[in-house]
Order: sequence, then structure tokens, then C-alpha cells
Amino acid sequence: GTIIGVLTISDGSPRDFSQAEADLLQAVADQAALALQNARFHQAALDSVRNLGALVQVNRAVASTLDHQQVAQAVVGAARQLLPKCACQLWEVAPEADALQLTAEFGFAAPIGQMTRLPFGNGLAGCAAASREATTSADLPEDGRFQQPEWSVVEGFVSGISLPLLHAGTLYGALSLLTRA
Repeated sequence: GTIIGVLTISDGSPRDFSQAEADLLQAVADQAALALQNARFHQAALDSVRNLGALVQVNRAVASTLDHQQVAQAVVGAARQLLPKCACQLWEVAPEADALQLTAEFGFAAPIGQMTRLPFGNGLAGCAAASREATTSADLPEDGRFQQPEWSVVEGFVSGISLPLLHAGTLYGALSLLTRA
């Protein structure tokens, strides 16, 4: 079987444990392993339910309104539920279709400043939009694609991912998630 932990028993005085004691303690350890594994399965099931709930909320929001700002807020809200420790930005293709504009965000301590528009190919979101593939960075402050490295240091961001928002081959925007240390 797979080892998921170790049960350590000690006594205040030097002695040898009898075989009967060792057998009893092994039975206790086996029960503890089963309880730990069941707790992990239970947590995984709860996480799956939470994730499905977030997706249902997005579906409801999309089905209940044609207001793109409300839909954007629902998407950002779902990201917040799925990844509560991340900051999130939703960018949509600007009317000129050569850049992204910031539509919704959450999880930031300081304002992003004037960075509300990204030309395709600039920043993680702009790179994801240009390539139409997920763009990741394991070290935002040192990543030349990230547009405001000093801001990432102030916010404590260390890594990020931007995902293009595509449907039937059409680019609608990008979703960026940033993680702190």
C-alpha cells in the first residue's frame, strides 16, 4: 500500500514493546490511515462541489443577462470562488480589435494605475491573446512580458497565468490569475 503518514509512539522509560502491543498499535495506525484517506476524499468531494457551484453561477449569470459587465463580474466572481488566494483580471478585446481593455478585476491591494489597455503581444494577457494559448510566468517581477514589475512587487505577486477567451475560433479576451507568495 501507499504510505500516507507515520504513527510514532514513545514511552517515558526505556523498554521493548511486546508483539501484542506492536500488533495493537499497527491496527490503530491502519485505522488512522483510513481516517486520513477518508478525510482527503471528503475534502476533494467538497472542492469538486464548490467548483461546480462556481461554474453553475457563471452559467446562470450568462443566461440571465446580456450586459457584458454583469457577465464579466460573474466570471471574476467564479474565479474568486475557485481560487480565493489569487487576484484576477478579465480583459476583453477592445473595439479596435488590436488590444485588450480591462473589464473586471478583484484581489488587488493597490490600484493597477493607468494599465487598463494592453496591445496584443504586451503583458501576459496580451501575449495570451496574440498566441491564443495560455501564457504563464513563474517569476512575474523578473518576466519582461509583465508590464508593471514594480507593481507586482508591491502586491507580492510571484506567478501568473493568462488564458485566452476563445469560442468557435473567435478571441473575446483573456482571463489573468496572479498568485502571491
